[in-house]
Amino acid sequence: MAGIEIDAPATIVWEHENGIRGVWDITLAPDMYLRSDYYTNDERWEVTGRAASPGQPLHRQRGPRASLEVYTDGQMRSYHALDDDWASSFRDSGRHWLRWLHTGEGP
Repeated sequence: MAGIEIDAPATIVWEHENGIRGVWDITLAPDMYLRSDYYTNDERWEVTGRAASPGQPLHRQRGPRASLEVYTDGQMRSYHALDDDWASSFRDSGRHWLRWLHTGEGP
């Protein structure tokens, strides 16, 4: 990409005061096409522990990918029937914020 400098791939590693460590891997694939209702960006999170590893895309792409996948005891379990659309998260966050403004309920 002419005239644009991007530092990718990159990895950011940190440790919280309670000893839990975090890793953020960043990869750039400008020619990769991803079908999406919003924008073509593939974001996901994964938590890896001693006994299990749940992971979730941060937004729904069209296609067969599960909303939530949990790998534990040598088996991958996939959950497809979850409301993981970004529009729902914005709606629900807005409702939560308004409830907090009116009642102080919630974080």
